[in-house]
Order: sequence, then C-alpha cells, then structure tokens
Amino acid sequence: MDSGGEMAVQVEGTNERRVLRVAGPLDIAHTAALRQALVEASDGCGAGRSTVVDLAGVTAVDLCGLQLLCSAHRTFAARGGGLSLQCRPAWFCQASTAAGFAAGTQTCGPRLCGDCLWRE
Repeated sequence: MDSGGEMAVQVEGTNERRVLRVAGPLDIAHTAALRQALVEASDGCGAGRSTVVDLAGVTAVDLCGLQLLCSAHRTFAARGGGLSLQCRPAWFCQASTAAGFAAGTQTCGPRLCGDCLWRE
C-alpha cells in the first residue's frame, strides 16, 4: 500500500461530540497532525463528551499509527470521555488484527474492557 502524501485532519462538531476526519497515511512519518488534534480534543473531554476518529480517508497505517489510537483511547477514558473509530476500511481492520490490536487481546484495564477501541 502506498503511504505517500501528507496526512490531513479535519475537525468537525462541538465540544460534546467531535469528529476527526483523517485523510492520508497514518504512519510514523505522518502522525503529528492526528496527534495534535487528539491532544486538543482530549484537553476538553469529560463525562458525556465523545470524539470519533473517521478513518474513511486513511490510505495506510503502521504500528505507530495504531499505537497512537490506542494510547489516545486510554487517555480519553482516564479523563472520562469517549473515543471511537468509524468507517474503518477492511484492510485497516486486517492490519490492526495482524499487528495484535484485536478486541479482547489488549490489556487496557478493567475500566476499558467493555469499551475496546478495536471492537467493531
């Protein structure tokens, strides 16, 4: 899969429900834009607030991109907010499973067991 190009993150919604639309490669060379958007979204998160990462425009993913999403999920949960993924392409699901990020295989702790980021 070609991972050329830059990543773009479009932020939509309100503080109560934010959508981060990701386009381009989600790999070690291009995660800075998503990381920054996730940091900004998590700063204001709390009970009842949710952030959705829309992956429809993602063109590639590597372990760094998957770890960023997993780490962000834990951060949001620790702050009382929610983080979920939507529009995951089939190849993305296959890549995350192959990398060991399948629902039920992560040790997120008891607070996150019912809200696994990798559950479809």
